[in-house]
Amino acid sequence: MFSVAMLMLLTGWLQTPEQGIVVPRPPDVSDDEWARIQRGYQSEKREFARALVEFERIRQAVSQSTPAEILHRVRDLRDVFAPMQSSFLSSISRELALNYVGIRIDTAPRLSGRIVEVGPGGDHETLKQAIESASPGDTILLGEGTFVLTNAPVRRGSSLEDIAIVGMGAERTTLAAKVTSCRRLRLAKLTLDCNDSPAFILRFGATLELQDCLVEDFGARGGAIQCTNGVLLVERCTFDGRERDLVRASLTSPVFDLVGESLLLVRNSMFVEAGVIAKASYPCVLDGCKVTGDSGRVVAVIPGMVLVRDSEVDVSPAESGDEFLESSDDREVVARALEQDEPADSGWEASLARSLAYWIGLLRHDDPATRDAARWQLESLAGLEVETAAPSGFSNPGLIDQWLDEIEDPEPQVRERALQALRAVGDSARSHLEKSMQSRSPAVRQIVQRILRFLDVRRTLHREREYSRLIQWYQENRDLLAWDEEQSRYVRGTHSTDR
Repeated sequence: MFSVAMLMLLTGWLQTPEQGIVVPRPPDVSDDEWARIQRGYQSEKREFARALVEFERIRQAVSQSTPAEILHRVRDLRDVFAPMQSSFLSSISRELALNYVGIRIDTAPRLSGRIVEVGPGGDHETLKQAIESASPGDTILLGEGTFVLTNAPVRRGSSLEDIAIVGMGAERTTLAAKVTSCRRLRLAKLTLDCNDSPAFILRFGATLELQDCLVEDFGARGGAIQCTNGVLLVERCTFDGRERDLVRASLTSPVFDLVGESLLLVRNSMFVEAGVIAKASYPCVLDGCKVTGDSGRVVAVIPGMVLVRDSEVDVSPAESGDEFLESSDDREVVARALEQDEPADSGWEASLARSLAYWIGLLRHDDPATRDAARWQLESLAGLEVETAAPSGFSNPGLIDQWLDEIEDPEPQVRERALQALRAVGDSARSHLEKSMQSRSPAVRQIVQRILRFLDVRRTLHREREYSRLIQWYQENRDLLAWDEEQSRYVRGTHSTDR
């Protein structure tokens, strides 16, 4: 592998026409392709060398940046260095695809902790109203029933960016979606009804996260999701194709139709009579996935590849498939990253050891020990303090009973004030609410159920909010951070890419 310093030096040599191109051939490029590159760029040597230098910088930055950021930097060089781009991408694509932590940073909304309820008795009657008044960072809770999500024109400045839409479970909440643009949008705990055509047709830079969803009625007219140059993360979802027309659903309508440099990571999900799972020209990952019936085929369009772990899928062509053993969030990988003392050590874990984005991303890991390790590492690397406990909130039993009484007050203002007060109680009030609701009217019991759900969401949102605060801080300050060898930590200083 050539170094940035070497290429900087070679840039000067390339300015001399009679000397020709003397940059050494990268190991990922064949002799024939390298010869074609040399012939094609004799008249653009300076730009050629600049692209080589940038490619090497990108390669070194893979572990410190998210996959979407890396792909964006590569696309900026498309016109300058198109002949080498596919070979370069293939050399880093596996690492990008298996970086679950980075993909989740790209796709997960940065939540503020604000919760908006939609449905009878909620903040809004319709999802459209909630989206129109939403701000980035909002979590929108859907009640029972069917809701509609589109990109129809709404008020200026509103968009599907950094929004989480959460249902009451796939059996109780259905979302009929037709979306063409979103960024860090999460759909969770609902049924996604595609209505025989793609629910999402996404272009250039879109990022989407699906969690605990049932996806159905994706048909022969485009599958469930079409995406060009985007990033998709799917976890614990079921794709049920039993109602679709399998005669018309051919290769033209896989569940995921991916074009360009689109990354797809599907984890712990099931495909039921779903036909072709994906068609991809860039690596897609299936981790712990199950298939039943007419499901399980993944088509890789060259130079695409399919990376599989504990999943029952058939890859076409077969040589495009490969098994993997580890992902960046695996506890074993995290443990080895913690053991790295020098970034110069070889291996994936060595490059992750000093990556602030990696450790910030791990603050949302399901394993408490991993979250604790991430907090310790962030304190060690940059002196960042991570708030671990959610505020306890209010839990006075006497006042809670008073507010429950006021819920049935004939005066609307009194009822609204009592409802807002109950939404502000802390998690410690849960047991009293559960006990008190037993002697209340059905209407009050229904409201208490909503409050209990509100408490559940708010508890998980604390971790999300703390992650969002730190990743925002990192992206605003990373160009100001430099590694101090004496202190063995980051300090504010000159520009540095070692983060």
